[in-house]
Amino acid sequence: MAAGEEGGTASPAGARATGDVPAVRAGVRLRTLGRLELLADTADATGVRVMGPSKPLALLAYLALAPQRRASRDHLVALLWSDATPERARSTLRQTVWALRQRLGDGALVTEGDDVVLAGPLEVDAERFARAAAAGALREAWGGYGGPFLPDFALLGGARFEHWADERRAQLAAA
Repeated sequence: MAAGEEGGTASPAGARATGDVPAVRAGVRLRTLGRLELLADTADATGVRVMGPSKPLALLAYLALAPQRRASRDHLVALLWSDATPERARSTLRQTVWALRQRLGDGALVTEGDDVVLAGPLEVDAERFARAAAAGALREAWGGYGGPFLPDFALLGGARFEHWADERRAQLAAA
């Protein structure tokens, strides 16, 4: 595995690594247009890949674009692990949240009651595109457009996630 890919050891400048997993605190962005990946900023602004397409990244993308960046555990389980028993799905959700905290820092994802909340800063290209398009800044919108929202991304047990992604794709296409 190359450094910076899932399980790699790349660490952006200023990040504190825990074991071989980079802890990304600031300057992190989520690419959802054209491909799904988490990037940490670099001096040349190209970014280093911290995570590639996976269920943890699907969870992060969903929370990043959800109203108030939050969702209930039951909703997330139904969205991403509908093929698992409820106990197994909730356990997998806990492990996934833990893995994301290892990458993003402990305060990035928090729980409030039964909700999982994305509390840390995260730049999302789909949000930037939608804001620019809504403001009529078409040059800016198209400059950041990398392709369709989550293209060719499918999840075992994630039919509801795929339905959500289809709806987001249609909303962005209409922008």
